[in-house]
Amino acid sequence: MGRYIGPKCRLCRREGIKLMLKGARCESAKCAMEKQGRNAPPGPKSFRRGRGTEYSVRQREKQKVKRYYGVFEKQFMNYFHAAERLKGHTGALARTRARQWASG
Repeated sequence: MGRYIGPKCRLCRREGIKLMLKGARCESAKCAMEKQGRNAPPGPKSFRRGRGTEYSVRQREKQKVKRYYGVFEKQFMNYFHAAERLKGHTGALARTRARQWASG
């Protein structure tokens, strides 16, 4: 099973919020989201575009949840399909399953 071993602060900057991936560092002044000029998305031309299409907004939210819980696409789809079979709100149930997996 793989996991993301790249720069974690880059993920926070891409999503535009603190994902708290580095624990105490995210609460300190050293956080990349707190530093002046570093809270732009990563990349050579780091400018924010306007609000995207409906699809892109949903995709960003999905990426945010996957990055927060540290799961890849296949695992996330398995959680989602398991949540679809249960009664209740599918998105909330999938997030609960991801949270249970991430906590141990």
